[in-house]
Amino acid sequence: MLLMLHVRPERHGDLETPENFAVTPDVPYRTYLDGFGNVCTRLVMPVGVTRFTCDFVIRDSGQYEVAPESARQLAVDELPDEALIFLLGSRYCDTDKLTGLAWSYFGHIAPGWERVKAISAYAHDRIRFDYSQARSDRS
Repeated sequence: MLLMLHVRPERHGDLETPENFAVTPDVPYRTYLDGFGNVCTRLVMPVGVTRFTCDFVIRDSGQYEVAPESARQLAVDELPDEALIFLLGSRYCDTDKLTGLAWSYFGHIAPGWERVKAISAYAHDRIRFDYSQARSDRS
């Protein structure tokens, strides 16, 4: 099992109390940093009930990030190398079906922040994840 329950390394300076991670029953685990900078916990789950806790207090202003409203859309060949991974297809999204839908819904909106806002609003209003409905063979 892979877990993402830890504070990101760049936020460690904001911790008011130490981060206390525990697995019950006591199961060996190890952590690693993934390619996005997340601290991941890796372990083999035992049969039966397992409890995970990660307790800490962190200082945060609660302020929203400033929206980059002047952001422009870059041509694919102008994108930084580290952004390309986000353009790859996923088994969780049938890109052949979604591409036409996306262009029909958002192609008429000016590239840049306005299009990002429209896509975000669409996803927020219509898409939800429900574990009871999820299946490995469903797109």
